[in-house]
Amino acid sequence: MDSYEAYLDESGAHHSRFFVVGGYIADINAWAELSVSWKAILDEYKLPYFRMTDYKNSHSRLFHHLSRTNKEHVLDALLKCIGTAAMFAVAASVRPREYNALTTHEFRSYYGTSYALCVSGCVGFALTKLPELTSSTKTVGIFLEEGHRNALQALEHLGEFKVRNAPINLSDYEDGIPTKELSVNEIGVPIDPIPTLPELLRQVGYKIGAYGLGSKLAMVPLQAADILVHCVYSIATLTEPQYYYDVLTKVGSPFPYYHMNLNKEMLQEFIKVSDVDKEIGRKYDDDAYRLVSWLEPSGYGQRSYHGVLGLPVQESSDAASWNCGRKRRTRSL
Repeated sequence: MDSYEAYLDESGAHHSRFFVVGGYIADINAWAELSVSWKAILDEYKLPYFRMTDYKNSHSRLFHHLSRTNKEHVLDALLKCIGTAAMFAVAASVRPREYNALTTHEFRSYYGTSYALCVSGCVGFALTKLPELTSSTKTVGIFLEEGHRNALQALEHLGEFKVRNAPINLSDYEDGIPTKELSVNEIGVPIDPIPTLPELLRQVGYKIGAYGLGSKLAMVPLQAADILVHCVYSIATLTEPQYYYDVLTKVGSPFPYYHMNLNKEMLQEFIKVSDVDKEIGRKYDDDAYRLVSWLEPSGYGQRSYHGVLGLPVQESSDAASWNCGRKRRTRSL
């Protein structure tokens, strides 16, 4: 059984100026408790589900029976549930038009669409920020909100990554050298060949458990992910940024947020490194433990980037990072 689960939703369209995938990671027991509390809150206010788009739309019939005060009570209660259950939040963003313009069809067929790329970034955070995965039998399940046109492609990538990087048993080897005589076939070729460096690293492996698609009604944590990506998208596009900063802060302060923003410069670096790797005869993500680091100045000072699943990622510890490097602008709320 999976020990942790990540639930991811998206905001923005594949042809829009900005696209984000994100969600929260928690222990499975914490998610179970959140689901019970979440449903109790919705039942109290006679709501079938919670969706941030409807919450902010004054014409939505979902909240038409609630006063403004009661609507705020609902959101505050749900945010408190998230803060109690979740360990951290992850998000990955890209500008689809920019990504498509900078990459070839061949590149996207290998690394995926904007959606698949962002899912990979979120999964990378989920895996690398759970160090106990490397020293136990614990795994992390990955669940995406159903309905996106590229969701199946993202699942295919997850399946391939799971198989390629699952832990393997190398108890009969020490530093790549067999500690006992290898079995050979009839022509003398070892049945168990000497492992390569990536295989040696797979003694630990990235332990992905179950993965799949689900609806917000059936998987309550996806409603929590919906709140997150709506806020990230709104901040990045400068739509009431201060309001959405405040919403994220109510989850907890400080609360660990991890965000990968693939801007133009980072995409160009990613493509360049990928091309170099192909020239020397290996695919960029064949070894998921190979971490590439950048230090890049920005409006918030030095930010550290690492690569996992072949993607650069940005670490942050507060909601202020979600503006994706855009200049913050004060608006009346």
